[in-house]
Amino acid sequence: MSVTRVPLVKGEIYRIIGPASVKVTKGRVYLLGFTANEGERLVIPRHRIVALKPLDESEIELLIGEGGGFEKAREGEEVIDEWTDICNEIVKIAKERGIVKVIVLGAVDVGKSSFCTFLANRGLEEGLRVAVIDGDIGQADIGPPSCISMAIIDRRVISLRQVSPTSMRFIGIDAPANVKHLVLWSLHSLLEEAISMNLNLIIVNTDGWVWGHGAREYKLCIVQALMPDIVVAICKSDEIDHITSSITWCNVVKVPSPPASKRIQYGERKSLRESGYLRFLQNFKVRVIDLKDKPIINAHLFSGKPLSNEEIEKVSEILNAKVIYAERSLDHLIIVVEKPIRITLDKISLLRTLYTVHGYVRIVYKGYEKGLLIGLLDKQLRCKGIGLIEEFDYVNRKVKVKTPYEGEVKAVHIGKIRLSEDGRELEKLRDIPY
Repeated sequence: MSVTRVPLVKGEIYRIIGPASVKVTKGRVYLLGFTANEGERLVIPRHRIVALKPLDESEIELLIGEGGGFEKAREGEEVIDEWTDICNEIVKIAKERGIVKVIVLGAVDVGKSSFCTFLANRGLEEGLRVAVIDGDIGQADIGPPSCISMAIIDRRVISLRQVSPTSMRFIGIDAPANVKHLVLWSLHSLLEEAISMNLNLIIVNTDGWVWGHGAREYKLCIVQALMPDIVVAICKSDEIDHITSSITWCNVVKVPSPPASKRIQYGERKSLRESGYLRFLQNFKVRVIDLKDKPIINAHLFSGKPLSNEEIEKVSEILNAKVIYAERSLDHLIIVVEKPIRITLDKISLLRTLYTVHGYVRIVYKGYEKGLLIGLLDKQLRCKGIGLIEEFDYVNRKVKVKTPYEGEVKAVHIGKIRLSEDGRELEKLRDIPY
């Protein structure tokens, strides 16, 4: 790689594809809602496309990494002027009212995160106190995937991945379809927290699930629950009109998606998720958490009555396997066996009848829990850190976790994703067996 000096014509629009490093050596350039002055250096991360517009006759020093690029945009390919006008109007409203809540909707890869970054920078440039709530649990920018996170934006950023989360809520899976209730609670909880912090501009980004069964109702529920002042609908044409046409109780602003935006492929998305997990798992230590006085959120484990030794012997005979631990309630029966076994419906039916279980019967082998993502929560159920389960001590109600978080834990939340120590996705569960 070599450094190249590139002259820029005032008023023209250029495009940088990361990874790239840019230094303004002459003049001023406008990008992502702020002005970079002479002497400033900017780093454009991989997969990020940034449009810039010189405000003077300018020059930049450019270093392009593998897969990156630089080009002059053709007419109509970039929307930096349109975004500026819209963001300026939102900032004006925030100044007049003292606070404005904005929800950003849109399909996959239309520029939602870039717009949130753009708007946050514009607000910051105009002296507003700004927060961004990242509601995309699949392609999370602020916190790790499988979490919803909030950050206070106190400096100009190229990407929301440059900021650290102020507060997080653990969801435990990277797709919202089966955890809509958790997403709604998390978004509302973080919004309330943001409002309490005397902020002027609160931006809520959302995921790209806008089509298919349940998508429309889910997005409408988010808007109903958060009651924003403005809904920003980023779209290429009319692809989310089926959602926005029903939002009549707040101001909906249609925002053009950059025509030159590119779709990120599945493998690249997976790689971004894995790097997101690793960012919050590196430098982990192994710690043991006593669960005797701590609930496991969204799971039944340790909420029932343990079976007696005599009952465990009986269950062992029925399953023809050594049972290490078992508990029951009217709603569940959980049985932990020493190693994987073949389970028949007849045996499940017998156990359900024997112990009068109206809910589910789950049989899991010791060691199944290894590598499962876990959220470590405080007493308000805010996620303070994530980790990977090493093993459960079922009898003594303890869990061994690999995590960099060393603070107090008041509750835990078991996720539905199994990861390696370096953040690689190994398995996604349809349900937690607990």
